Amino acid sequence: MKKELASKSAFFTPRVVISFAFCAIGVLVALKSAAPADKLNALTPAEQLALAYADELTHGVRDVSEAEFQKTRALYNDSQIVELTLTVCFFNYFTRMNESLNLPVESWVLDGAAPTPTSVAAYQRPIARVALISNDEMAATGAVTAAAKQTQTPAAGLGLGMVANSQRAMLRAPALALAWRDYGAAVREKFSIDRNIQLQISFAVSMANGCRYCTLHQVLGLRRLGVDPAKLVAMKKDDSALTPRELTAVTFARKVTRGPASVTDEDFSKLKAEFGEQGAFEVLLQTCGFSFMNRLTDGLRLPSEDEAMRVYRETYGSDWKLIGADGLVKYK
Repeated sequence: MKKELASKSAFFTPRVVISFAFCAIGVLVALKSAAPADKLNALTPAEQLALAYADELTHGVRDVSEAEFQKTRALYNDSQIVELTLTVCFFNYFTRMNESLNLPVESWVLDGAAPTPTSVAAYQRPIARVALISNDEMAATGAVTAAAKQTQTPAAGLGLGMVANSQRAMLRAPALALAWRDYGAAVREKFSIDRNIQLQISFAVSMANGCRYCTLHQVLGLRRLGVDPAKLVAMKKDDSALTPRELTAVTFARKVTRGPASVTDEDFSKLKAEFGEQGAFEVLLQTCGFSFMNRLTDGLRLPSEDEAMRVYRETYGSDWKLIGADGLVKYK
């Protein structure tokens, strides 16, 4: 069994813990596989739609079709869609962390002793057909905008000089947006693995998931660090340009991304042999983080920023496109 890790609470501020606790509707995702069909049929149309959306987005970052998304939009406004998407993203993160660490299930879950609510409030559609900007959203937007104006070094961010479109989308759920920003800041401040390894992991995960938005961001970040464009071109084809340390990290990251339950004790031992216990945990967190981000950004079809597109074109000589196994362009 994988050795139990010490508490990593230093990475989380109270706002992170409290905000993610608001994601209670994530329990619906677990019900999808555990509940009999008749129980699922008893759910409201809005709940069933949320489950279908979660199922498709979990299966693949681009698996929610335009037609299915429009069904979701018919029942949920923009802010609610962002909250729903963030919930799905978080449980994709959380599942990969738990399965990779082989964490034991608590006894109160297995014995069914946990209290259950006596009733669930019925879903109420908002009166307005669009979500009005709340005071929390305005305050959070001001904080994020101020932070974006600060000079960023390659070690601290991508250097876009503006609020990234991913953050703009998240701000529809301001408490979660600020919680995720706090988490990212803690990662950059506390991680022992260097920025290059972090970006190599997120590049590998984004490529494995076919995520346009995040792939462009990782190329931008690696270029800002001074990685040779020739190495980036080679990395799109295979792993021959990677160092042994980079290869260890991205091989593990891809396995977690494609099947979290497939990670073995041997896989984790190899990771710890290269990075140590703390570093191995950080590799896992970085991997989980982009399981989250890929689903948010490409799941919502967020447009890439001009600077990210410019650097990608400069590096590869063309715009991003996803080529299927049949050699045809699937997405661009």
